[in-house]
Amino acid sequence: MAQDFRSAAKSRRKAKRKKIEIKKKEFIYHGYKLEELQKLTIDELLPILPSRARRTLKRGLTAKQEKLIKDIEHAGPSIPIRTHCRDMIILPKFVGHIINVHNGKEFQRVDIQPEMIGHYLGEFALTRQRVKHTGPGVGATRSSKFMPLKWWKMKYSVNIDSDKTAKAFGYELHCSKKDSMNIAYAIKGMKIEEAKKFLQEIIDLKRPLKSVYHKRKIHHQKRIGPGSYPQKAAKYMLKTLENAENNAEYKGLDVENMRIVHASAYGGRVLKAMMPRAHGRATNKYDETSDIEIIIKEVE
Repeated sequence: MAQDFRSAAKSRRKAKRKKIEIKKKEFIYHGYKLEELQKLTIDELLPILPSRARRTLKRGLTAKQEKLIKDIEHAGPSIPIRTHCRDMIILPKFVGHIINVHNGKEFQRVDIQPEMIGHYLGEFALTRQRVKHTGPGVGATRSSKFMPLKWWKMKYSVNIDSDKTAKAFGYELHCSKKDSMNIAYAIKGMKIEEAKKFLQEIIDLKRPLKSVYHKRKIHHQKRIGPGSYPQKAAKYMLKTLENAENNAEYKGLDVENMRIVHASAYGGRVLKAMMPRAHGRATNKYDETSDIEIIIKEVE
């Protein structure tokens, strides 16, 4: 009998839960319901809008924006409307309509919801796509672009293969091609320790580098003529030289008796990116890179 009573009470509770209807939360914007908001004029709506939207509407509407408002008033909720007015503030009378907003390439569908009131139309039609990364060195992250072990892309400009040489290649380094060429010209023929000291002095701003290539509009330094302190290019050149030194140690060569027999730099791949601008715009941005190659050889 007790079990029957419990099962009957449980079934009554289940039936009671089914009868309870979950009421949908009513939309309220600053104390106004949607129907009340739609009856307000623009002047009556201004005090409850955010400050940025309020300042935009106070300046007045353009001819295109006024035409968009008239089209929405005359069109039905299921009829889509095309527009280029990305800077139009979403008003309460827009709710329930379908607006196709141009994103610079195509028209993107935007279903106006009550929560969008006070926002711009351009906020819901993005002008840029998310970057999708593939393999290392192909994506947009800077950390994946310096890959010294990319042997399939390391094509040296000279063919010096010997048991007493060691090589290093800097692929797509983010430094100036012109400065790298001048540094490569200066360190060619130096011993490793002498070249490392020379590069470190440039990085520490203790010694200027003489400009042999691309020396137009370069300030003159004392006793050397046109010159500068290319710290960024010197850091990458020093890193490449240290890689060559480590390769020489791995091969069992005498690092103290090694000289730089080949050092060259040239332009690498131009990487295209996008620079975000105001009002949802974007501008092309081109990032130039440099390739550096160093070969050291053991001398007697």
